Amino acid sequence: MGVATLMAYIIDPQQGESLYDPTSGSGGLLVKSQLRLAEKVAAERGIADPHDLPPDAIERPLRLFGQEILPTTYAMGRMNAFLHDMTAEIALGDTMRSPKFTRDGQLQTFDKVVANPMWNQTFPTEVYENDTYGRFARGTPPGSSADWGWIQHMEAGLNEGSNRERDIRAKFVEQGLVEAVILLPENLFYNTSAPGHNPRHPHGQPAPGRDPADQRRQAPHQGPPQERADARAHPADRAALPRLAGREGAERDHQ
Repeated sequence: MGVATLMAYIIDPQQGESLYDPTSGSGGLLVKSQLRLAEKVAAERGIADPHDLPPDAIERPLRLFGQEILPTTYAMGRMNAFLHDMTAEIALGDTMRSPKFTRDGQLQTFDKVVANPMWNQTFPTEVYENDTYGRFARGTPPGSSADWGWIQHMEAGLNEGSNRERDIRAKFVEQGLVEAVILLPENLFYNTSAPGHNPRHPHGQPAPGRDPADQRRQAPHQGPPQERADARAHPADRAALPRLAGREGAERDHQ
């Protein structure tokens, strides 16, 4: 199973939902989400191949939205939406500096958000500090890595429902915004040998367990070396995004 397919299973798209990819590239995650919904509808009807579904089988199609910065991949995303008969709106532009999906000066929100932004993208901190949409209230990411800038943008796009990266991670965990982090194998992505991880958002419900601050104050776990290393890891890395499924790595189809 590819990472994009895994993400489609995790977000578990439902009929009629709105789904947004702020770094949509050629539309791979949107397509996989559409195909996953078709698989589910086919299974409900006892049809083995989703391609055999009648045209009106999905009564309320997904409403898909995406933004891409590169004109070539933007065009590919539009083409993929057409080829897969998707109800999709794809915008061209720089999502971090100029998000296109807004209403009355506010970010438009969606039922689910999924993305594969490029790792360690660089933006001047002024981009975050001068943001007019309130996306980065949990902390200003470092200029050397936009990873947690993207995650904050994704979280801001959801319907109601000292170390800058460390501080942002801590706030996500302490506010119950991270349910789990799925660790992926090493050497899975062509542009890095580092293991990927997939943070999962808990639908706005507080994460179970004790206050992460209390966990950090506990004495180190006295297990085997690797176990001790895991115990010392920051809670946001060990613990604990289906409405927000952020992919930090995968078949880089990004911005």
